[in-house]
Amino acid sequence: MAALTVGLVVVVVVVVLLLLLPPPLPLILLVRALRYWQAMALVLAQWDGFAQGIQQFATAAQLKILPKSSLYLLCSVGDLYIWISLLVFTHCLK
Repeated sequence: MAALTVGLVVVVVVVVLLLLLPPPLPLILLVRALRYWQAMALVLAQWDGFAQGIQQFATAAQLKILPKSSLYLLCSVGDLYIWISLLVFTHCLK
């Protein structure tokens, strides 16, 4: 499902780039956009595999305590600290 969504986003990005930008620029941006979305598809596939492994081997009581959404939030806490430090750093530069 995630790969299909990523594929649709890539198609939309390609069409917008080809229609709106002058000739050499869309190809450069297209390559960068494709690399980005390919990396995002790999990250989503890794996350889906991780969540499926937890769902497969956890007991019913554990799944009740730690559903997929909670698992995602727990894994995202590290990202939150990175965003906070970036925001504080950029604020200090002003």
